[in-house]
Amino acid sequence: PRTRLALEILTLSFALGVAGNALLRVGPWGINVAIWLILLMAGATALEMRHRAPSVGRAPWIALVALLPALGIAWRDSPALKLLDLGMLGLCLSLALIQARGTRLARGGIVEFGWRFFGSGVAVLRGGLPLFVRESWWTAQAAEGWGRQARAVSIGALVATPWLIVFGALFASADAVFRNLVGRLIGFDFSLLMSHLIPTVFCAWGVA
Repeated sequence: PRTRLALEILTLSFALGVAGNALLRVGPWGINVAIWLILLMAGATALEMRHRAPSVGRAPWIALVALLPALGIAWRDSPALKLLDLGMLGLCLSLALIQARGTRLARGGIVEFGWRFFGSGVAVLRGGLPLFVRESWWTAQAAEGWGRQARAVSIGALVATPWLIVFGALFASADAVFRNLVGRLIGFDFSLLMSHLIPTVFCAWGVA
């Protein structure tokens, strides 16, 4: 069941990453932020109800409050107000994450909530790793020889791919000859690929 849940989370994360690339890649932001947030809340709620998670219905007002700054981004085209709306949206999502991790929002002081917000940020940054390392399909097959090999290769590829993308992009931007060589070998526009890949990975990782 844990492997099935992990695969469903990864599928939802990839779908929301693609949706984030389609909706949020090009500015200025407006109603697209609210649309993506609604998709995120609908997917998370569907997973919670499907697996009977205990956090269902704990704090539905957080989701409703999060929609207000998301809609505020489309209401007024002011950079200062949009920045405040994004800050409020991040605050609401952090509160939802803190609540989902079992902390009651009605308790605790300012210092404790500061640590909780810091912990929620760290959880978003590293939370996707267990899905790939511990809860994925190859863990269920770890007893078999090919399962161990697939796990080792997949973890190695997962660790190496971001570095390959980053340094490849840096070399391509600094050296026209290398950029042309990569373009001839791969056969597509590398900069166009990165403009779609980075928002997709960023959104999908945060969702996961």
